[in-house]
Amino acid sequence: MHSAPSVTYPVGRSRFLGQMLTVIWLGGACAIGAAWLASGLGGWRAVLACSVLLLSAALAIYFWQGVAAGALRWDGHAWHGPQAFAGSRQLHVDLDLQRHLLVRLSGATGRSQWLWLEASSDPSRWNDLRRAVYSPAMPDPLRDAANP
Repeated sequence: MHSAPSVTYPVGRSRFLGQMLTVIWLGGACAIGAAWLASGLGGWRAVLACSVLLLSAALAIYFWQGVAAGALRWDGHAWHGPQAFAGSRQLHVDLDLQRHLLVRLSGATGRSQWLWLEASSDPSRWNDLRRAVYSPAMPDPLRDAANP
């Protein structure tokens, strides 16, 4: 069984991600607006709807700003992200749009780091990255013996 090749890939916030979050938020805003007009929301329901709308905008901005920037590196055995983690690192694909990936890099401490990967960041390495993302790590006897 062969391991996926080592690869280093640039990650960070992108215009596409910002636009996608904006479109999703606008869809929710339109749905609330339509419900408001159709049912004549008033009083506490209107306040609740506006609060949910503002909270969702704040969460979308917080998420977008929290997407890490730097380089993601696969050495054939472990993932190394833009920010250091203690212990082992696991990569989880949360959204795969073929040319865009939203992944979560988790450390042994339970802390996670969101990474947005785009084919346009480095088209020549995109297929190598996708192979590494979906391939299981090969055991490393020397590393496994050092970290029981």
